Formats: sequence, C-alpha cells, structure tokens
Amino acid sequence: MRSTWTPVELRVRGGISPTRFFTAGADVDHQRHDGERTSQWIAARAGVRLPFGFVASAVWRKGTAVAAPSIRSDEAQDVDDRSVTGAWASSFFEVEASYSSNAGFRPLGYDQYPLLPAIGPSGRTNWVTVNARLALRQWFVIDGWYSSPQGTRPEGQPPTHSLINATLQSRFLPTYRSGIFGLKLQGSIENWSPGAIARDGAGVPVDLKGGTYWRMFIGLQIGAFTAYYDRYNVAGTRRTWYVPNLPIPAYASTFGVRWEFRN
Repeated sequence: MRSTWTPVELRVRGGISPTRFFTAGADVDHQRHDGERTSQWIAARAGVRLPFGFVASAVWRKGTAVAAPSIRSDEAQDVDDRSVTGAWASSFFEVEASYSSNAGFRPLGYDQYPLLPAIGPSGRTNWVTVNARLALRQWFVIDGWYSSPQGTRPEGQPPTHSLINATLQSRFLPTYRSGIFGLKLQGSIENWSPGAIARDGAGVPVDLKGGTYWRMFIGLQIGAFTAYYDRYNVAGTRRTWYVPNLPIPAYASTFGVRWEFRN
C-alpha cells in the first residue's frame, strides 16, 4: 500500500480461465521504500476443479520483501513461499488440507513488550493446515482448524494450534416466519502446544506454555434489538500466557446491546 515509507508502488495482475474447471493467474509487484530499499516479487497461482466435488490449487511467490518499511533498519529479505491445497465439499461436509513451505525469516521483536525485544530467525518451515466444517442440520454446525509446522518450528507463535467451534443458530422459522427472532449459541475450545514466544534481552528463548481454553457465546436478536454475552476461559485455566507477566484472565467476559430504530 502506498504510504509515507513506500512512495512508489507498481502492481500488475492478470489471469485466465479458459474453462470453468481451470483458472490461473499471476501478480507482479514492485515497491520502492525510503532509504533506497525495494520490495519486488512475482506470484503465480492455479486452480482446478475435479470430479466428485474435489478442487485443488497451488501458489508460488518468489522475490524480496521489506516486512516493515516504516523501520529504516529493516532490510529486504528473500521470499520463496509455496503451497498446495486440496478440498472436498458435499451438501453437509467440507474439508480442506494444505501443505505450505515458507522461506527463512528474520522477524522483528515486540516493541510494545520490553521483556521480549527479539524473535529468533527461522529457517525454511513447512506447515500442514486442515480446516473442516460439518453441518449436521441447517441450524447446527461444527467447524475448526488445525495447524502444525513440520521440521523447523519458528519462534513467535505456538508450534501446534487448533480451534473447534460448535454453533447452534436458528431463527425458529416455523414459529416466527417473519425471521424477526434469532438465537445463536456457540462453544469453542482452543489449544496450543509449548514453544518459544520470543527472546529476552540476553538472547535466551522465552518459553510459551501450552494451554487449552474454552469459550462461550450467546447472541439474541429480536427485530432491530441485538444482545450478546461472550465469556472467555470458561474453565478458569491459569498459569498460562502469551506474554510473560500478562496472564490470560480466568472467567473474563464481554457483553453488549444494540438497538436500531428510526424516528
């Protein structure tokens, strides 16, 4: 995006779809940042629709990029990211799996957290990610995702991370045919494994403890009136955190009400 630190940006994008079963495209991007720095890469992508509800796609991006143009000391790094994705969908079930390989990266530290001034550089990292959605009924859906690196585990994020949601949402149309009434109940469980979140001032990795968290959401709509209640860490899990000395609170909650009307 053109800004004070990126006064020049040129992007060329093109694509082709000779049939409804195949698409392909490419992007070429050139950015000039202050301090005589540049970012430039080319990205190519293709997708194909297969029989029996299967689809497959692939993306490859290669070049150089400045992660934080606003920081003059941040230099361009090599970009060589590749991914392949396969998916299958039916009337009630969807699943998507992807395998990606990202080039090594030297991330910046957390300026807002003095205890975490640096994040260690990572080598090439391969990721496996799975998303799924099961709609047993129109009003009841289970969905979630799972992500895990293979081989090198980069700092700054959980090595293995997953989230599962169970959602009940209905407008009770047999009773309220106008659709004026709506109810949403959702329960979620999030889990991540131990890893290294960053490094301290001495360059020693700071551990990220593993954790499992439950969440509950209730939403109610009656015409133009909407109310919700959202509660985090329902099980009261303690002694875990993303940032040292900033524990995730137990039983934290938010709620709100909105009423729209015209005079």
